[in-house]
Amino acid sequence: MPNITFYTNKAGTVVANWPGKSVMTDKGPRKEGQRYLGKVINRDKLIFWTRNDGYYIFNPADQTIQTIAPEDLPASSYEPDGSRRKPPIVVDFGDSYFLAHLLRDTGYNGVIDVLECKNRDTLYAMLHYYILEDAANCHADIWYRHNYASYLYPHANIYSQRISDLLACLGTPEQKRNFLLKHIEYVLSSTDGEVSVLIDSTGLPNKCNLPITRISTHEGETNIEFRMIALVQKDTGLPLFYEIIPGNIVDISTIERIVRIAKQYRCEVSYAIGDAGYCCPSTMEKLVLAGVEFMTRLNPTYDTFAKVMEEHGCELDDAGNTVRYRNRLVRIIKVPSQIAVSRDTGEAVTGFIYLCKDMQSSASKQDHLMGSSKCKNLTTEEIMNLCRLFGIFAIVTTRDLKPEEVLPEYYIRQNVEQYFDFGKNYARFIPVRQQTMETLAGHMLLAFIATFVVILIKNRLNVVDTHYSEVPLKLCVQGDDELIPVEDENRNTRYYQAQDPILEAFRASPSTLFYELRGQKAEIFDDEIIPCVPVRQAKDFYEAFKLVAPLAVLRKETGLEDEYYDGTTCKLNRKVAFGYKPSISDEKILKKRSTQAVKKAHATASAAGLVAIEPPVKRKPGRPKGSKNKKTLMREAAEAAKAGETKRGRGRPKGAKDKQPRKRRSSQ
Repeated sequence: MPNITFYTNKAGTVVANWPGKSVMTDKGPRKEGQRYLGKVINRDKLIFWTRNDGYYIFNPADQTIQTIAPEDLPASSYEPDGSRRKPPIVVDFGDSYFLAHLLRDTGYNGVIDVLECKNRDTLYAMLHYYILEDAANCHADIWYRHNYASYLYPHANIYSQRISDLLACLGTPEQKRNFLLKHIEYVLSSTDGEVSVLIDSTGLPNKCNLPITRISTHEGETNIEFRMIALVQKDTGLPLFYEIIPGNIVDISTIERIVRIAKQYRCEVSYAIGDAGYCCPSTMEKLVLAGVEFMTRLNPTYDTFAKVMEEHGCELDDAGNTVRYRNRLVRIIKVPSQIAVSRDTGEAVTGFIYLCKDMQSSASKQDHLMGSSKCKNLTTEEIMNLCRLFGIFAIVTTRDLKPEEVLPEYYIRQNVEQYFDFGKNYARFIPVRQQTMETLAGHMLLAFIATFVVILIKNRLNVVDTHYSEVPLKLCVQGDDELIPVEDENRNTRYYQAQDPILEAFRASPSTLFYELRGQKAEIFDDEIIPCVPVRQAKDFYEAFKLVAPLAVLRKETGLEDEYYDGTTCKLNRKVAFGYKPSISDEKILKKRSTQAVKKAHATASAAGLVAIEPPVKRKPGRPKGSKNKKTLMREAAEAAKAGETKRGRGRPKGAKDKQPRKRRSSQ
């Protein structure tokens, strides 16, 4: 059988020919069955490409071809210059090992698997790339070949063209809807409380020729961008829902639609917090009548703000209305106000406006004004009128809160700003390099998943400096011995899990975590992968998530199998990942835990008909409080005896007689 001829053409591309066979004719020997096979895609598997046939596999036995889809192509084993690739014998290990365990052990891979994709290895490899790297997608294959992800997902094909195919596949509306339905269900089933959300939007500047890219002016800045609206869970900061809109749509026109469409995604919002861009009297009234409570900053241009300021502004000078918020002193006035009118009863729905004056901001602005050049031509009265509104703002809400509770409740909206920050800096929201709406939608979906994972990691690392973490009630199972039930002051049972505190696990940013884990390398052998011993920082990160580094990873026909040191195992689960800091101290949890253990033992003994014996009181080391040593007791006794003696005064006692009169009386 003839051999395929491979050669490099003038353009530097490796191509191939099928030489056919030699036959004898009347005119001498001739070649028959010659065929141009085209560009070489994979030399070992005889995959080629031509303009007419596309991608196909050539069979030399009968010279037939089998057409294959581009997404089914295996990764090439050749460099762009045509030289053969050699698989590296040392790869980055820790970061992909950690991330794969996090997705699997928390069950979030079940959410990702809702996405329909022909090559699932490509999907997971790109998700790892979005989280672990900040380079452009064209560099994904270089990262993949030198990372443990190439063994976790061996069939991934993440060349630049195949990445575009993947993003276009993920960018359909059906894919987004199916994913968000499953994602919202997963988050709400892993956390407690009502569906309280933070709503905000951010601009994503780009120069792509996309239909939604528009000139936008937001907060005084003009950009060419589109905007992303996000709903973020209030207490955890985890993203629930997102939507991409044109850049020139203002925030106020989107809130009612977003709340309504989120309800169709089974995320029925009961409480929403937004900034001043979402404040509008008609919108607030519609939210109230729809049963959605809200909190937002009142726009100072509205008549309501001017009216409240006119009626109650003088009360801001009263020092008795001052509350402390972090390192600021703020004077707050609570003013009931009509928010809406009930459609059923016609009665007014009352809300509350909290008029606030930040003393530090007011003083700073006054100093800036007095030092400016325009202040020289102003009279004292004009200066006082300008300073009157310095540092003053108003917050409107439907909830009846104490003045000291308002600012902590409102500024929790920084969680949504943190979500945007993580998405832009660590999860590839920007830069936007996609040129079609389909690939853009797929890119934003992958970036949304990556941001969720990064925030989940951040939340876990925020609680590793305590001996206990609180477990959401929805993740508690009756009879779980690992959970510690404790009754709070309201007689509600809350559950905690014990953990070893790790103080230095999260030093600066998520990139710090991945940088430390990437430093753990692994050597590749035919039958196993042996990782290096992790450094102290990487080991702390593993322990923070109750993971351990494996002794080896066995390469079996059924897949990879981790082998651990004797006595060690991974204990990461949803209870660990979604645990949060308790509101009471570790000492109180331990004390209540001990008290409940004694009560449980007594109840068990009584049920069995036994008399429970009180456990001996363990004496604390050292002298008991109020006890005295021997010398102190002797000194106090001597002082008491001395104090009981009658002290004789100077001179003869009253009524006493000298010796001579006594003798004279006795002789008589």
